[in-house]
Amino acid sequence: MFKKKDQQSAPSTAVGLGAPIVVESGDLERVSALMDEFNRVFDTGGDIRSFGISFNRAGGFISDMNALDAQRDNPDALKRPWLWLAAVELEAAGQGQALLVAQIALMTRYWHNEVAPQLGMADWFDGVVDAISDSARAQIFAVALPVIANMPPDTVVMENATGSLNALDVLRLSAGEILEVENWVDPGVVASARTILDR
Repeated sequence: MFKKKDQQSAPSTAVGLGAPIVVESGDLERVSALMDEFNRVFDTGGDIRSFGISFNRAGGFISDMNALDAQRDNPDALKRPWLWLAAVELEAAGQGQALLVAQIALMTRYWHNEVAPQLGMADWFDGVVDAISDSARAQIFAVALPVIANMPPDTVVMENATGSLNALDVLRLSAGEILEVENWVDPGVVASARTILDR
């Protein structure tokens, strides 16, 4: 469906877990490749956990020991890949890459609702990305909502062997996510979400 990009490698060294998150050169391409990998899972019947490992490593956890060290020092640091994704999404929005923003929102919703509840400690030790925090979830969908609202509603966001979802579908899904974390979101964005869903 999408033009395939060369798979971007994970950073050569782990990010400083206490350092501010900075979007670096190549991060937009890296996330675009991750979204392609996520979508291919549904075309090939692949293992969604493998995507979760790729995501975790792209977000800074380049080894299992790196993640273990993070948990020991600061359990909240395990959410860093999601905060990195939120920062990259904001950069994508600023550069007019609306499709990538919509794909990030769709993947985030799927992971939070369909994948994360099925994961256990063994998956975490295997290097699968941790569940998303409410704050990161709020950041991702608060950025996504106005961007997706300005896309042509019939724009295909993802398409694979299971079907397709367009911008209108993802807009409604994103609005629902906003209402679940509304205490973390600007009231104006919450109001927009309610309008989209007629609530």
